[in-house]
Amino acid sequence: MTAKEVRIEIGADILISMAANDEFPMGNAGRVAKVMQEYFDTEGFVDTLVELGYSWRPSDDYWVRHMKETRDYLRKKKKLFFEFIRDNGVYGSWKFSRKGDFEEVMKRERKNVITRVQTFDDRLDDGGEKWKLEIPKLAPQIGEVHTA
Repeated sequence: MTAKEVRIEIGADILISMAANDEFPMGNAGRVAKVMQEYFDTEGFVDTLVELGYSWRPSDDYWVRHMKETRDYLRKKKKLFFEFIRDNGVYGSWKFSRKGDFEEVMKRERKNVITRVQTFDDRLDDGGEKWKLEIPKLAPQIGEVHTA
């Protein structure tokens, strides 16, 4: 496992630990990162790095910059969906999503983000397998005519 993979796995484990302690929802990524750093410093995650022989230590900024990779890891390896869920379309919060939350996020993204087809479809495939959702993909399927 590469150093980056170890770091991302630690970030995912921290988010899971935060959820177990009812830390969510949180209003912004900066606050999530600050609490992640507090967990890293106090919950034994430093020991994991020491055992593996790493001298690297994260910061709040590191967790914000690598939130996407951490979320991807959670989705692919743990089948957990850590999403920013909007309330009333304006405000929102970060939390582990349930089926209804995830479905709403994916429908909204499908409407708003036609240019990031592959990312949307990859996330939809992972969520669709878990929750058996019927949300159409963005990329045209073989033999299908795509109309915009």
